[in-house]
Amino acid sequence: MGEAVGSTGFDAIMAEHLDKSRHIRDYAVWKTTSNLLVALATLIGGFVVTAYGFSPMFIFMGIVAMGCAIFTYLLPRRTL
Repeated sequence: MGEAVGSTGFDAIMAEHLDKSRHIRDYAVWKTTSNLLVALATLIGGFVVTAYGFSPMFIFMGIVAMGCAIFTYLLPRRTL
């Protein structure tokens, strides 16, 4: 559900800012990179859960989410 809601808005904003002469290549590179990182995160998450259980994974995910939220909040508006 989160992916369905979040990715559509992000894709729309990204599409608006693509270079018109290279838009297909830029979008393809973004989606390929994004999907490879999701696959890598899934593998790492699976190993962590197998080795240590779900609690450390949820704690780590919470820390990463808070770090990303603080980073985004501190970015200058012109960057967003």
